[in-house]
Amino acid sequence: MSKAITVKVPSVHSRIIAISSAKDGDTIAHGNAMKTVIAKAKKAGSRDPVIIFVPKQGERYIY
Repeated sequence: MSKAITVKVPSVHSRIIAISSAKDGDTIAHGNAMKTVIAKAKKAGSRDPVIIFVPKQGERYIY
């Protein structure tokens, strides 16, 4: 079983984040629009970022 990675959201206003697909789980882009976050991640050099939706504090979402 792989080790859990804690991802910190860099801004309370960010709802979508991109992390590197490597094992380190570093946040490489964040924002409110999927298209913008993916563009920022690719500009940062990530060819295959992992995209995560972050719900508002106190709300739960089922995927």
